[in-house]
Amino acid sequence: PAPATAQVRALAPTGVFTHAQGAARPHHPGMSPKPIPHDACRDGPEAARVMASAGTLGSPSFRQVAPGHADAVALFGEAWLDARLLYPESHPGHEPPAGNPGDWRDTAYVLMDLDGRPVASGALRGGATGGWVGALPELKRIYVHRAMQGQGLGRRMVAHLLVLAEAWGAPAVVLETGCRQAPALGLYASMGFERIPPYTGAIGDELSVCMRKVLDETAWRQRQAMDTGA
Repeated sequence: PAPATAQVRALAPTGVFTHAQGAARPHHPGMSPKPIPHDACRDGPEAARVMASAGTLGSPSFRQVAPGHADAVALFGEAWLDARLLYPESHPGHEPPAGNPGDWRDTAYVLMDLDGRPVASGALRGGATGGWVGALPELKRIYVHRAMQGQGLGRRMVAHLLVLAEAWGAPAVVLETGCRQAPALGLYASMGFERIPPYTGAIGDELSVCMRKVLDETAWRQRQAMDTGA
């Protein structure tokens, strides 16, 4: 399994989030959610609040890049530092891991640009790396630059990735985030995500929260029937 130092599940309290990061791990279907100890989620230190820049936002543009692209690596490093404020117990040290570690097989890695500069990242990782109840795509690396947080860019990024997932023909998508990120959890819930039992690297992690959004009800019911043999 990936070391805790490589995990990134941070969310600045202004409401923009990223997900836990780690290498692919064996899938464990049918696991029941482990109760999350209240103290583990409540006692995390608050990240510093960053005021979003004033003014009206223009129209963002999206581009797909390699995970090792300089802009992707820079945003990952910033996300890791934010994560360290919320989850110091899983982020020892003072510097993020080199590069952009992770299993990026079958992945669309996306950056959002505003006025010619990268302001957000997100990734849709394909089923090759495993998922909950079969090989479902997973949202990863959702993060917005600190100076641009709180302006709805995280929602735009998630919406963009959901369109990609629909184009892939996925009946649903999954994600993993952290229990100390109330704004992120609220955002996901407002976009139709529901909590599910933990999967892969989240199993046994009391700080993790796993969620799923169904994109095609009919296809999802068929998938469930296939998985259960009904």
